[in-house]
Amino acid sequence: MANLNQVTVIGRLGDSPVAGDTRNGKRYMRLSIATNQGYGDKKKTVWWNVIVWNSNIVENLESKLTKGMQVYVQGSLEQDEYDGKPTFQIVVAFGGEILMLDSVREKSEGNIDPTPPIPSDDDIPF
Repeated sequence: MANLNQVTVIGRLGDSPVAGDTRNGKRYMRLSIATNQGYGDKKKTVWWNVIVWNSNIVENLESKLTKGMQVYVQGSLEQDEYDGKPTFQIVVAFGGEILMLDSVREKSEGNIDPTPPIPSDDDIPF
């Protein structure tokens, strides 16, 4: 029987990413992503810890991701233990991905519109 461990989360960054290097020189990045579930009085925020081990993703996104930006994250779920209690984190490695759903320009201007602009006839090159 086949196994699958895949998690997909769309949420907002709770803080800017923290990147670093391991003792072996491998680049990594840590993210904290907030998602909301429920509605009205029953609405609550769920926080996801994410570690990125894909150096291409780290190099491409480390300087572009900022607190509050909406992102799509796909990776696997890992369980660990901290002070005798189980902890979970999403691991983005080979085969995983992170996509920015807000553009850097929109985020810096504070103007986030989920609908892309409609090009005029002057914008079409042919």
